[in-house]
Amino acid sequence: ITTRQQEIPIGLKCDQAFIQFQNKFNKQYDSEVQRQEAFSTFCERYTELQTLVKTCTTCVVTSIYDIPESKLQNQKFTKLKKQSILKNFFGLIDCNADYCYAENQIPDLTILPKSVDFRELGLTGKAKAQAGCGSCWAFATSAALEACILRSRTSYNAPWNFAPKNVSVSEQFLLSNLRDFNSYCRGGDASVALWQLAMEQQTIEIADNFPYAPTKENNKPMEPKIPKDQYMKPFVEYPLEQEKTSTTGAVKLYLDEKTPFDQNAVQTIKSYLARGFPVLASMDVKSHRAKFNSYNGQIVFGAAEKCPKFDADHQVIFMGYGQKNGKEVWIVKNSWGEQWGSKGFFYVEIGSNAFCLENYAFGVVPKHVDIDDKAYTYDGEIAVEVLRGQNGLDQD
Repeated sequence: ITTRQQEIPIGLKCDQAFIQFQNKFNKQYDSEVQRQEAFSTFCERYTELQTLVKTCTTCVVTSIYDIPESKLQNQKFTKLKKQSILKNFFGLIDCNADYCYAENQIPDLTILPKSVDFRELGLTGKAKAQAGCGSCWAFATSAALEACILRSRTSYNAPWNFAPKNVSVSEQFLLSNLRDFNSYCRGGDASVALWQLAMEQQTIEIADNFPYAPTKENNKPMEPKIPKDQYMKPFVEYPLEQEKTSTTGAVKLYLDEKTPFDQNAVQTIKSYLARGFPVLASMDVKSHRAKFNSYNGQIVFGAAEKCPKFDADHQVIFMGYGQKNGKEVWIVKNSWGEQWGSKGFFYVEIGSNAFCLENYAFGVVPKHVDIDDKAYTYDGEIAVEVLRGQNGLDQD
């Protein structure tokens, strides 16, 4: 368990703390100008932390302290209701971002497990880092695609027969090719990305072919490198709720700007997760930005982080549910790397609507899976080691 003594001390001069920060997180910068920009951002956050720790005793310097807020935020995904109209690749169908999703057709499970953890079920790889690019939407999308692949892993051949430790869908390929509403490092929406994947793209790609490098040079469409007989879309496509002539991989489980999840929504989301189906989420980080930036993985976010109004600026993905520190929680995967939070994950109390996490939920159904009335079980290799009662959930 992390202790204050193991963290960068509070009360140092900024330059001293920054040296420790660079060493702790192995930070390297391409130029002195870049280093100075990182130092300026770090110093602003470190100074803010001096006050924050008076009320947040678990808040610490984290690995994202040198990344400006503007480069972490999803600037495009500011409201659920978008003004722009999206057209598919053929220019035949308009898809307003208000309804780029399908209706849920899968019944809830009759009996839910007490807890579900995708880390224990081998349905997620390690947390990746979006770095200084507003690409959380692409990382949430790739995490959902990876979960779909791992859920149906016995149905796929190379290069898609991943094990949890090496699963890696290319975020760069998604960033470069899913355009229009999604705007590269300025942000986007994972639910729209799944509509675009269904209607516009022939395949996703592996990270070995397109490593993550969100440069200006890569901000353009890219042709797949895998051969056509290996093209992959690992999700079931359903007709759009209002445009029955086009399809999407995003299934609406809940969408309401004003009212958070009711019990029916909680039951449905838990049922998806228990079946091993990923669920996309969105949140409002800026409402409690300093506390989220300084999260060390120990606490459960709850009513103290409830936001006054839904105004999402970040996308993440639900990875399970259960009890943590005696509270019923969602397990959520972030895209700020393994060194942030609890190996890149965090916990939010169910029913608290902390960070407005309970206003938006879209499920993704893996291909090659029977829809039956039982939870998914697994006993094999995993990528993220968690211990119940410590950095994982409480014991059932």
